[in-house]
Amino acid sequence: MKTIKNIFLLTLLSGLILTTGCTPGKKSTLSRSYTPATNMKGTQFTINPSYDIVLREAGKDKRPILLDFYTTWCGPCKWMDQDVFEMEAVANLLNENFVNVKIDAEKGEGPELTQKFEVNGYPSLVFLNSKGEVVERQLGMTTATKVMEMARRVMEANDAVHMNNEVR
Repeated sequence: MKTIKNIFLLTLLSGLILTTGCTPGKKSTLSRSYTPATNMKGTQFTINPSYDIVLREAGKDKRPILLDFYTTWCGPCKWMDQDVFEMEAVANLLNENFVNVKIDAEKGEGPELTQKFEVNGYPSLVFLNSKGEVVERQLGMTTATKVMEMARRVMEANDAVHMNNEVR
């Protein structure tokens, strides 16, 4: 009976962790400070680029944008890097079809972009079409499956925007 109770508590705790993120002012105890790697095995991100450059690149290539807002103290952000963005299927989908950007919410343009995109916690994924319009968003940790589902919807929406422009 004690084993069943322990399994139940572990499952409950795991679910709580997977559905939460970090909120400003509340430091995570899940992880020490970190900076995401630019040479991750999986998804290739540009870290803290100029937003104007991101928009230009996306517009030129007609590719949607993934903005991954993080902070250096966010444990769930690190989990997403290691357990979602390094997965081959996720990386292939995002690397081939998106302009992938990591934004430190506390440095450079990060605070301004955090306000612009109404980011209230971390990690926050904001998917934009190639014109910079928000299509999807995700607050907190999520699964690889959900990231891929969102990415596919964003790709469809982005294609629709370009088809409408070509018809006119």
